[in-house]
This record gives sequence, structure tokens and C-alpha cells, in this order.
Amino acid sequence: MNQERKRIVVLAGAGLAFDVNLPLSIELASRFRKYLDAPAAEGDEEVHNTHRSLYNLIVGGIRFQQGILDRNPDDPINIEQIATAALRLGQRHDNPIAPYVSVWHPRLEQIQREHPTALSTFLSVMYGQLRDWLTPTRGADFGYFASLADLHSEKSCLDIASLNYDLCIETAFTELAERKFVNGFGSTEWRAEEFNNCQDIRLLKLHGSLDWVDDASGYGTCSLEFPRHAKAEELEGLSPLLIFGTDQKLTGKDPFLTLFYHFSNSLRSCCALVVIGYSFADSHINQIIEQRFRENIAMKMLLVSPHASSVTDSQEWLANRSRVTPFNMGAKAAINEKKVFKWVSDTIKAAKDELPF
Repeated sequence: MNQERKRIVVLAGAGLAFDVNLPLSIELASRFRKYLDAPAAEGDEEVHNTHRSLYNLIVGGIRFQQGILDRNPDDPINIEQIATAALRLGQRHDNPIAPYVSVWHPRLEQIQREHPTALSTFLSVMYGQLRDWLTPTRGADFGYFASLADLHSEKSCLDIASLNYDLCIETAFTELAERKFVNGFGSTEWRAEEFNNCQDIRLLKLHGSLDWVDDASGYGTCSLEFPRHAKAEELEGLSPLLIFGTDQKLTGKDPFLTLFYHFSNSLRSCCALVVIGYSFADSHINQIIEQRFRENIAMKMLLVSPHASSVTDSQEWLANRSRVTPFNMGAKAAINEKKVFKWVSDTIKAAKDELPF
């Protein structure tokens, strides 16, 4: 019998943090709207009003496009849609189709004539608010996050690929579980080699983190909290390093290139993939999982979500497969009731009992 430690991968979506009352993407958009509708708390009221005008223009454009595509324009809009639109509008002149566009919307051109940096400051303000809104309130129950560390044992090594920007996992592992993890950062720089031959839990934050910044003029990409950069006090005014939109998420820039490589590579060899709170709404993530699921026939998949069966049925490549198990329950209950751990334990045992062929 093969006694080698089995690799377990947890893919964490927004639903993992639902029970610590962190807002989901639609609620974040609503909060940003309310923030812009309120009087400017401090600083330039004219800039604040310009940001509100940009929000109205962007949301109006998203709804108009939905109507053109024969989709319901009244469907809720999430923060990723708004951020992606702002990013693409800011880079519109670099787009290959730009030479074929005779004129951009007059309102957009007017805003940028009057405030040339409006789109970049709009995004900076949004990112700053996300840092506040995605910080759990004092007394939040992180216990079930900490319990995930128990999947890393003498029998199994754990990789957690998170699509979330918040610091719930890092806080829980550090303060409650007291378990060491590596995320590719040291106290002075990004250190991709930390992921190689590591005996600790590996945390892969595929879409960025609230405590990451990119200091282009000095220290490069840094982590301000987990672990704390040696010069963190000099960097704390920078916007967090987050990525939105498929074209942004498929960047060739580190740390993201390395993180996606390790996520994909882990799926090549893992025996169990636990998907918690992810609705399969990101096509680039789905493509990676589907490719590795087809290649790695030893991989079993557990889906944890209140609507897990519906999510499974929505993906043709997952439906009616014996290798996929849906748990129709929330993340906190599935972890606290040890259902996730029993499934992983049974999967590891089955993998070790299988004869090589």
C-alpha cells in the first residue's frame, strides 16, 4: 500500500465567508452606491460627485448591454462588473478594437476632460472601501476557518486556493489554529520558491488579497500583514492588489502567474478537490478545473454549497458523474459537523486502497 501523503486541494469561493457576515459581490456594489450617494466624508466634494457620475454611467452601460444581449437588465449588478468596466474604460485606447471606434460615449469623454484621473481615482476609492467592508467585525466566528487546517496531516498535505480578497483564513490559522502556512511572501519580498517542496499548508490567493500592495517605485509586490513587510508602514497608503475581470485574472504578472501555476499543478496530482462556496461563475477557473478533472482520473470532487446539486447540474462536465459529490449545505455547517473531513478521509482511504495500474 502506498504510504505517500495524499494532496488535498480546497477551492474557496465567497460562500466560505458567508457565516462571518461579509458582504457578497452584489451587496458590495450596493454599499458602494450608498457610499457615493452620501455627502463626501472628507476631501474634495467635486471629485466625490465625479465618482458618483462615473458609477451612474458605468451601471447604465452594463444594464444597456444586458438588454442588447436579450438578458434581464434589471438583474443585480455586482462589484466585479463595475470594477471590470472601469478598468477596461481606463485602458480603452490600448484595446485592439479602439481604431474601429469612431467615438466613445460623450459623457465619458466629458468626465475625463474635466477630470483626467477620474477612472483611476474611482478604482482607488473602491478598493479602499473594499478593505473596510471585507474586514470582519470584532467577535466574528473564525472557528470553522481554523478547522480547515486539520485537513493537513500525516496522511495528507493541503493546498487552499482562495478566490476571496479577505483575510479570514490567514487570521484564523494564525490566531486560532496556530498553524503555519506559506503564501509566497517573505518579510521583504515575493518568494515563489516557498511553494516548492513545502511541508506547510500552501495558501494560493488567486485573485489577490487586501493585505497585498504593488509598490512599483520601490519594494515591488509586498504583503503588509501576512507576513508583515519590514517596511509596511511606508506602504500602507497604497491600494490593495486585487484583480477583476477575466482579462485581468489571466495576467502573466507575478504573484498571479505563479499562483495559477501551482493551483493547476496541484490539481494534476490531488486525490480530492473540495469546492466550498464557489458557484462556477469564473470561466478561467472552470477551464483549469475541467481540464485537470479530465486528466486526473483519480481526482474526486466535493461541492459544498446550499445549492450544490443545482451548481453541479449547471455544468455539463460535472453532471451525473460518480466522481462528484454535492453537499447541499453551508460551509460552516459542513465543516463544523465534520462532513467535509469524513468525505476527505474516506477519499484518502479509497485512494490508498486502489491498486496501481
